[in-house]
Formats: sequence, C-alpha cells, structure tokens
Amino acid sequence: MSDTAVTRAVEAIRSATTVTVLTGAGMSAESGVPTFRDVQTGLWAKYDPMTLATTDAWDDDPALVWAWYQRRRAMVQAVEPNDGHRALADWASTADVRVVTQNVDDLHERAGSTDVVHVHGSLFACRCDTCGRAHEVEASEPDGDRVDPPRCECGGRVRPGVV
Repeated sequence: MSDTAVTRAVEAIRSATTVTVLTGAGMSAESGVPTFRDVQTGLWAKYDPMTLATTDAWDDDPALVWAWYQRRRAMVQAVEPNDGHRALADWASTADVRVVTQNVDDLHERAGSTDVVHVHGSLFACRCDTCGRAHEVEASEPDGDRVDPPRCECGGRVRPGVV
C-alpha cells in the first residue's frame, strides 16, 4: 500500500462519525486467547469440534461439553483486553463505534466498548437448553474432563451461549 493510500485511509478514519468494526480471532489472540484454526496452536488442532461444538455433542455428552466451556471461560477471565480492544473503546468517545465480533469472549466489553454484537454468541451468555432462560455462570476451572452442567428451574440443563 502506498503512503498516499495510507494517508487517505487515516484521514477518512479520523473524520468518520459512525464506524462499524469487524473483529475476529486475531484481535483476542493478542491477549493470549487461542484461536480455533491455527494449525499448530489452534483449539481444533487439539480437540475434535464434533465432540465439543455441535448440538449432537451437547446431546451426547453435556458434561464433557460443559467442562470444556468452563475451562474456556476461566481462561478468558485470566487474560486482559489488549491495546486493540482499548483503542476501539477509546475511539467511541469521538465517534459512534459499533463492534461486530466473531469472538465469544468478553474482552471488548471489558475494555469499555458498549455497542458489541457477538456473531457466534458469548461464553458468558448461558441459557437453558429447554426453556431458553438466561443464566449467570461463574467462570471456574473444572476438576476433570466432565462436569455436569447446572440445572435450570424448569429442569433443563444450562448450556453455553455459543453457536
């Protein structure tokens, strides 16, 4: 990209009053959140998505799925938003900044962004698998590979709020 093109892009960004920013795995990777598809370190290099991230997986072994997502929640809670997250949140003080993210973590919100859409859901927006009621869930490291998910008042199981 030429210096002229970069200068024009910077000027356009500086004068923008409404901005929509799309973020993905690279944004949170800077904070230490592993991506899913990286060949060497990605989560799917170590785990089979069919056993953890499908409705069939939930139906077949909800305790395995719940424990895996509990570990992910605890891992996300242990890291901090990075300069990219903070820059977007700070930008919102001078423009209408909307963040659309594929990430299921809460790092944009913890950095201060208030207009965030999670395309793939959120680790922290759990719901009952029967009635759909929202549930608050503590992020804690599980003791073992399987942990029975909490139960809803209706008797259903509380499931991760991700797609």
